[in-house]
Amino acid sequence: MVLRRLGMLLQRYISENLTIGRFGGEEFVLIFEGTDPAKNEETLEGIRVAFSEEKYDFMDRMTTFSAGLITCTDKGDFDAVLELADRGLYESKKTGKNRITIINDTLN
Repeated sequence: MVLRRLGMLLQRYISENLTIGRFGGEEFVLIFEGTDPAKNEETLEGIRVAFSEEKYDFMDRMTTFSAGLITCTDKGDFDAVLELADRGLYESKKTGKNRITIINDTLN
């Protein structure tokens, strides 16, 4: 139910410049193309906040959304980009969850 609700929330953000897909069990990948990194962070933060406001009849606590965000200026090595974003995700989880960690390495 929680993953379905997240999926429905994410669908509202899909656009010409944003592709979203499920990547593994509880992970999603968001690819922002040709957009401003600050705007991408703002969008991701909006998703995080909206998800934390979702309520469920079977839970008495809020759900959280953690993420890693990296800027890549070239369509180069997807695996390298994914690895860095994943590093950000795990840093977010390790340092308290319900947050976004920005990886400052810019891949070209």
